[in-house]
Amino acid sequence: MFINFIRSNSVKIGLLFILLASIISLLVGKQHIEKINRSIEETTQYQKEHINRHTDYNKDDFGLMLYYVKFSLVNYTPILNALSIGQRDINPSIKSVTIRTLEAQKYDADLNNPYNLLIGSIDFSFVLVFLFPLLIISFTYNIISE
Repeated sequence: MFINFIRSNSVKIGLLFILLASIISLLVGKQHIEKINRSIEETTQYQKEHINRHTDYNKDDFGLMLYYVKFSLVNYTPILNALSIGQRDINPSIKSVTIRTLEAQKYDADLNNPYNLLIGSIDFSFVLVFLFPLLIISFTYNIISE
């Protein structure tokens, strides 16, 4: 029975689909982590240049300098976030805030394409939670029907 089950073309197609979806989801997660790390490096460099520019311009008035300087807050993402992106693609991991209107800046988000947000990103947790159980259901249905 097991040999007949493995010989079926639908089983081979289903296993190939899950394998392909898993590889794609791991690559998407890797690209997501690389993008975040690249933006953190660029932000730290920009932060240093920005503060140096404002300290040179506002040498005499420390309060005025603090009023205009932007401080970048980084929410570091662990490497395991590549397996389950979740809302990290919508909520930014870096926020630049000033001392003015902190409450309004707390809820700011990056502008995103609504169509891309509707589709979502395929991550490994989606494959494990949604696609893999569908494959199990189709395999058990195939076994029961035989």
